Amino acid sequence: MLGRSTEWRQGHLLTDESALALKLVPVLGTITKVIVITHDCDIPNDKEPYIEVIIGNIVEKLDGNFCNAKNPRKLHITFSNNTSGLDEPFCFEHNQKTIVAYQDFSKLAVIDKDYNLPKEQKSALKQWLAARYGRPAFPDEFEKRIRKHNTKKFSFEKEVYKIVRPKGEHVVGIFFDLHNSRSEDLPEGDPYELSIHVIYDSEIGAGAAREAAEQIAEEMKALICSLFGEGQAAMDIDLQYCDAMSDTSLTLADIRRLDQWRVEYISLQDDSAGDFLAPAAPL
Repeated sequence: MLGRSTEWRQGHLLTDESALALKLVPVLGTITKVIVITHDCDIPNDKEPYIEVIIGNIVEKLDGNFCNAKNPRKLHITFSNNTSGLDEPFCFEHNQKTIVAYQDFSKLAVIDKDYNLPKEQKSALKQWLAARYGRPAFPDEFEKRIRKHNTKKFSFEKEVYKIVRPKGEHVVGIFFDLHNSRSEDLPEGDPYELSIHVIYDSEIGAGAAREAAEQIAEEMKALICSLFGEGQAAMDIDLQYCDAMSDTSLTLADIRRLDQWRVEYISLQDDSAGDFLAPAAPL
């Protein structure tokens, strides 16, 4: 039994050998890794029938669009390799989530102590897990307008992906403020007033993070204005401003007013991915 004294925590990796013993991987010696996602408080509870895990892979490098829980389906996080002293990027996807019988896990699972998940990376993991079920959605009419210019060769989502990808690891999130129209389908001819905050991490690489967020904000502003016009000429969407902001400047009042926009951006009519902000994401 795992018991209250267990060392297991959410975010721990299984050793390759124990993952094989639990039939979570087919063979040893691959880039495949298995991470525990059951909450810390549930792991020692023997009334839980299962331990939840996700099967992922070591990747060559981080993709900024998948860092900091910006994408609701895919997550890139960095583990510290205690043997080599290097940071290693990992990729996990929700469709690779599975369960292990509690009794089997307690008998066969072993923590891979070669890897450590830093505090800020575990926070990203928690937010990403919560986003799967708690993400809000924007008004259907707003989503229809934001995709108005999409074609087979062009999409708003892909353009934002290109903007965010090179420097996205520095960005905590992109937040949209629709002001008084947050839950309204506005009539044709009545543009949505949109304000955007690109939030950067004030502690990790602060200077580079601010510069990255400012560049992303400028490029997003240029994209939106080129598609929808600006000022008196704005059609469908009227961008009020798009700026970079430190995460320490974001207040609880801001969190309650804003919605986090994700690169994978779907309306209420689609049951796949959408948008989420965890106002009380656990650390």
